[in-house]
Amino acid sequence: GTGKVGINTTGPTHLLTVDGTISGSGQTTLGANLLMSGDQYVGGTLNVSGASTFGGSFLPADDNTYDLGSVAKRWANLYTGDLHLKNERGDWTVVEEEEYLTLRNNKTGKRYKLAMEEID
Repeated sequence: GTGKVGINTTGPTHLLTVDGTISGSGQTTLGANLLMSGDQYVGGTLNVSGASTFGGSFLPADDNTYDLGSVAKRWANLYTGDLHLKNERGDWTVVEEEEYLTLRNNKTGKRYKLAMEEID
């Protein structure tokens, strides 16, 4: 690492740089931005009060196991490119065209234009 880090203090004053994997099993609270570009793992709760920037994919530990948000703690808005939906019953991609949306059935390759009616 580079510099000193306040352990068991409320006000660390130096930057922590770790080249490699960060692991932990308790609660980790960060009061500023979280920048990640390698493999980081926290086994407990990770609280970040600032913006988070990831230099790679943000992946769950297991396939189709964990939620993003909950009934009581929802995300306000979701900004994505194409939306990919897949479970044991279906496999679809929502694609936004310039004037309409299309749905693609990834199992059959068929595409459907989503019919929309303008509201006054």
